[in-house]
Amino acid sequence: LKAAADALETEPKVHVVAGAESAVPEAWFTEEVKIDRSEGPVIEPRAESIDVADLGVEWEWEKSPEITLVAVESVDQAVELFNGMSPRFAASLVSDDRAEQDAFFAAVDSPFVGDGFTRWVDGQYALNQPELGLSNWQFGRLFARGGVLSGASVFTVRTRATQDDSNLRR
Repeated sequence: LKAAADALETEPKVHVVAGAESAVPEAWFTEEVKIDRSEGPVIEPRAESIDVADLGVEWEWEKSPEITLVAVESVDQAVELFNGMSPRFAASLVSDDRAEQDAFFAAVDSPFVGDGFTRWVDGQYALNQPELGLSNWQFGRLFARGGVLSGASVFTVRTRATQDDSNLRR
């Protein structure tokens, strides 16, 4: 996360679900940094604790990389949290275990599932230009479980991405 922020010449922000604080450097909770927000730069702690009820909050990435971190005991617990608290748009499991990946894909309620970063579903990343809303479909933008008409029915589509290039960047 810090490397991503350094590449953007900014600082990262981490929202840490209570109980996962040990996964983040202790100094990050007291270190105040400039976080780029829509209203301009704001000085705030690099990391702060949040309640598990806030897992569904989507943070704005004006320029500063901003994520939420939660530690879980199992992939099943992660899937349960994802299915229960997220907007269910894109999910990713970083694991070399193919059986674990298959079980994750089967259990997670997301139209876009991968094994690396999730920006590949973002029109800004995929098209290297700002998202244009619904008009993006005509230029290859993937839409979550969009209806697909066939001769006799309507069905939905799920997309699965496998990344093997560790140097692939946003």
